Order: sequence, then structure tokens, then C-alpha cells
Amino acid sequence: MDNFNYYPIFSKMTQNTTAGIILSYIVELTQYKNPIKITNEELAKDLYFTTSTIIRAKTKIKDLPFIDIGVVKQKDENGFIIGIISEYKVDFKKLAKYIKEFENE
Repeated sequence: MDNFNYYPIFSKMTQNTTAGIILSYIVELTQYKNPIKITNEELAKDLYFTTSTIIRAKTKIKDLPFIDIGVVKQKDENGFIIGIISEYKVDFKKLAKYIKEFENE
């Protein structure tokens, strides 16, 4: 996705601008396909961040009540783990409720 909307409320929720940008991107992607599977490296490349920046931001995102972040292990033909993919699932009903509650605080 070349362009996406940035939602400043996500930065307020995570108390981190970078996490808000990443969350905005994930929420937009999951509107088309939910859940999505994407590596930290792919997110970093798409958003022009470092992989370590993505990992740090995920610690702020994972505790939000409307998103689940799972891990899928990629294995080769011998069963050895060759990579890790994150699976993001957004519950849009919970997201809408959380935004309302967050705005009323």
C-alpha cells in the first residue's frame, strides 16, 4: 500500500507517534483482509522504519483491547523455523467502542 491515512488518535492511545503510524497502517490493511500476516521486516520496509523500531512499537500496540497480534512460524521442508510472521487481527466493533470511550476521557 503506497498511501494510507494516519489517525492521530492512535498515537494518543499508544502514547507514541511511531506506534500510532504503524497502527494506522495495520488498521487500513485489515479493512481489506482481516487478519493480515506480515513480517516486521516487511512493515519496516513499507513504512521506512527500522525493524527494531517496529518491534518497540508493537509493545505499545499489543495491549490495546481491539487488536490481537499472533505469531506464525515459517518452517522449511525439514521443519526448521526459518522466519516469524506476525498476524494482526482487528476487531472493528471493539475499535469503534474504544475510540468513543477514549474520546470521552
